[in-house]
This record gives sequence, structure tokens and C-alpha cells, in this order.
Amino acid sequence: MLVIRKEQLEAFKSASDADFERRLLLRLSQPFPRCKEIHGEAALTAMVRLGLERAHKLGLEREDDILRYLWTMLLLGSEFGKDPQLSWATAALTTPESVPPAQRVAVLWEQAQAYRRRVMGPDDGLYVAALRSIEGKTVEDLTKLASRSQRDLLMQLVTLFPQKFKEVGEQAFSDLTRLAIEACRPYEMLDRWAVVLMVELMFLFGAGIMSDPLTAWAREALKKESSAEIDRKLGALLKAAHGCIEKLVAAH
Repeated sequence: MLVIRKEQLEAFKSASDADFERRLLLRLSQPFPRCKEIHGEAALTAMVRLGLERAHKLGLEREDDILRYLWTMLLLGSEFGKDPQLSWATAALTTPESVPPAQRVAVLWEQAQAYRRRVMGPDDGLYVAALRSIEGKTVEDLTKLASRSQRDLLMQLVTLFPQKFKEVGEQAFSDLTRLAIEACRPYEMLDRWAVVLMVELMFLFGAGIMSDPLTAWAREALKKESSAEIDRKLGALLKAAHGCIEKLVAAH
């Protein structure tokens, strides 16, 4: 009689999980053909693993349903469910409770695509323009005037990405500022310029920039300068953002 040991079963499961991850990674490129070129395989793999954990908690089982969740992460940022700029995404996944998880994620993905067309524009042109608006800018360029008051910061955001600001509205930015302060605290960057720059990067890359696998470049830049003065940390963070922007712009 054939006896399969526990170790063999675990090995089979690991191989099956790895095959599933690889299949998901390949299918990410369907709506995002240059995602690997932009983010790199390591970041995408980390995003897929994080997304799988969350998808299972939501009750998603079918591959296509899980993919819709992963595509939404890729489009909006891995922490889209906690982003005050995307309250509609949280609502799509949580209400009403009587709606099956697969139907919720289908609605989420449909709304995410509509958001992309409405806010990011044809071929993501409006988003690319927003990214290019900070190319070559220094920390001082982006923060000096905006740090004077909340109103000045809001005006800076309007200038960076007017279509998104119109979509989000002013109310969400108090929450975004709070999240920026929390994100700066572990890196000992609690001054006005630091918070303003963090808000601006969250505005462009998502509120989860400091935990998102897709924006690991932000954490890596600050870790390398962990013992440096704030000005140097901010310079390193902005330089890393410029590097990401260069890839995003080239991909379009």
C-alpha cells in the first residue's frame, strides 16, 4: 500500500502554491503589460503573496476573483483598502455583507477601471503628467511653500494632480496628513517639510507607500540614511521617487 508521509504532502502543497503564484504573476500582465518592467519580479511576487492572504480572508477562492483583487492592488496600491483617498474601494469590499465575496470584488474591479479612466485619463496620461510635474524638483521646490499652512499644501496638491484632487476632495486630506505623520515617525522625520513631502508622495503613489511591496524603494531609501539628518533623508526619499517615476513614465 502506498503511504504518503506528511513531509511529502507539505512538499506537494508547496509546489502547488508556487505554481499558482507563478500563474498569477503571468496573468498580472493582462491589464498591465509592463508591470514587471516597472516594479520588478521581487516586488510583484511580494504583492501577490500579500494579496493572496487578503483574498483568502475575504473568502475569494476562484483564480479569476483573486486576480481581480490583485489587479486592483496593482492599480491603486497594495494598501488601497486603508487609503482615505479611495473610500469607495473600501465600501465595495465591505458593504453590503449579504453580497457574495466574488461579486464584491467584481464590483471593486469594475469601479477601479472606471476610476482609472476618469482620474488617470486615457493611457494613464493624466497620471503620467502628474508624475512628470515633480521630475527634476528638489525637496525645497515641493515643500517650502506648501509647508506654510494646510491651505498652501492643498493648493500644491491641486497643482500636482488636479483631476485626482477633484475626485478625492479636501476632506480626505486631513486623514492623509495624519497617516503621513505616522509614516514619518519611525524614521525620525517629524518636521513640516517631511510631512508635506510624505503627503505629496502618498497622493501620487498611495497612502500605503511605506508598507506597500510595490513601493519598497521608499523604505529602502530611508533605511540607508537611517542615521542621517532629516534633509538628507528627504533628499534620498525624493531621489528614489524620481527613479520610480522614470520607470513609470518610460513604460507609457
